[in-house]
Amino acid sequence: MLTGIATAALASEMASDPLAAGEVFKQARANYAAMSSYSDQGQVVRTIDGITTITPFTTQLARPEFYLVRWQPNSGSSSFAADAGAQAVWSIGAGHFLETGYGAQSEDILRIALNESACYSGGASENIPVIFFNLESDNELDFSTYDERQEPDGNVGLIDCYVFTRQSGGMTRTLWIGKRDFLIHQIRTIISAQEMLATAEKITGGRPRPAAFYHQLTVTEIHTHIEVNRPFSRSEFIPSIIQFVPAYQGDN
Repeated sequence: MLTGIATAALASEMASDPLAAGEVFKQARANYAAMSSYSDQGQVVRTIDGITTITPFTTQLARPEFYLVRWQPNSGSSSFAADAGAQAVWSIGAGHFLETGYGAQSEDILRIALNESACYSGGASENIPVIFFNLESDNELDFSTYDERQEPDGNVGLIDCYVFTRQSGGMTRTLWIGKRDFLIHQIRTIISAQEMLATAEKITGGRPRPAAFYHQLTVTEIHTHIEVNRPFSRSEFIPSIIQFVPAYQGDN
């Protein structure tokens, strides 16, 4: 259930009118910019060669630079279970930290922390935070950067959504934006087998790779239980899972 939707959201009667893609993206950017805080629950579903893994996550964001995103990699379950095997990226307004099972590591700046954590969270710790903190122009809502195609309206659960796709090389990205709240409810990325093979060959310096080993990858990031403008205390951005790695003291 959605609560506390930003006042910048259009009235319900306007939400039923057809809007051009540029206007939808403009309204969505305005809504994220107007929020004092954002939180959600969700999951990243990754499927390749018939094998599916699920990464549940939770998100808490607040201005000016407070955040906590937790996830459970490859849990096999859609629910987030009390920090069991959880990983996280966070800040309480000073310093940025990433925990992936080896003790909390300090990161230099917010953008680096989110970028590093995305490799572990399946992208869930990067996509919405980048928009909320307005970190760069080429994020999911930068309409000017991409050639968008508006698809027939769709649903994420019970949420009516505008649906947009963009293509680049062998990758197709689909975005579901709520018609009433103008927030992102789902992101799906499909990478072709050919693109997966080409990426692998780039990493290995152009050496040929066996094509039979590479398959289409589908990653679906779903956001539910969205709340905005909820008050947070500083302590709510400290994950209970953390164990700091001691600083190097030199040889004894």
